[in-house]
Amino acid sequence: MTRKTLRNLLLVAIKLAVSGLLIWFITTKIDIGSALVHLQNLSAVIAIAVVAVIISGFAVAGYRLRPILGMFGERCSFLMGFQTMWIGNFFGQALVTFLTGDAVRIWWIMRLGIGLRVAASAILIDRAIGFIALMVLVLLALAPLLDLTGDAVMRAGLFSVALAGTGGIVAFFVLGRMVPEHMHQGRYIGFLADIASASRHALAAPREGVFAFVLSIGVQLIIVLAVFILARAFGLEVTYTQCLIVVPVVVLISMMPIFVAGWGAREFLMVQAFGLMGFPADKVLAVSITFGLGLMIASAPGGVLWLINRRAKDETPAKEETTVSDPTGGTG
Repeated sequence: MTRKTLRNLLLVAIKLAVSGLLIWFITTKIDIGSALVHLQNLSAVIAIAVVAVIISGFAVAGYRLRPILGMFGERCSFLMGFQTMWIGNFFGQALVTFLTGDAVRIWWIMRLGIGLRVAASAILIDRAIGFIALMVLVLLALAPLLDLTGDAVMRAGLFSVALAGTGGIVAFFVLGRMVPEHMHQGRYIGFLADIASASRHALAAPREGVFAFVLSIGVQLIIVLAVFILARAFGLEVTYTQCLIVVPVVVLISMMPIFVAGWGAREFLMVQAFGLMGFPADKVLAVSITFGLGLMIASAPGGVLWLINRRAKDETPAKEETTVSDPTGGTG
């Protein structure tokens, strides 16, 4: 067994331990039997509707690749973007973290004839713009969330998440202007420089960047809608606005690569946040579990698409790898 294999196994074990610990903690505080009863009583119509809503979110996120690849002078059809997103979500769920999904999306774009540097930079920008949209919603929800709790630890945690997220966004754009142009030459250093300064392409194409941002907001609103539908189906008298306050923060934290596809963190955070609003924990837990299962079911067709298209794409030649030039024409 290689050192890399051991490291990967250790990382998976840590994620399983963290998610498992949170799930165990939840089971000690909530009547799991009651939550399972709610799950069993969920109508098939609602379940199908929620899966359809989640898939529509995949479609919007897939369309976001169109303006992002346009920053590099590449064309992207809706179908291409949708397939890429769907396949990436499948692997993100199956291999326990969105990072593996992003790696598969890079590989899939390359198989469509786009070079590694452009594919990797595009997915990084895609992830960054999605993160910025999510952070905007989190920051808008920060004040209402702080009003709900006087717990010092919880308030400090919310402030820390907001500061860390904002700092990450600032660093992403600042770094894009700091990498000197000469570093973009060469196979390995040039590749790292291109990735590190990917934000320069978004800054050089503001129209595409704004369009991608609007689509990213749409994706998050669709996720909130899915949770809202489930909450109402389980009898929670919750409003869409209340879901909009809670869900973005839950999504942001559960995206951290220390959890198994968000499991454990999502349930713990939803129970805590909706609990501050006075909603019963067993029903909130049922909402969270059903949403997680809905994500898995909605992502599953991505695996089928991958299997169907894999052989067909094997003969598609990739473009010759070239340096991604500075779109601003400057030296950074």
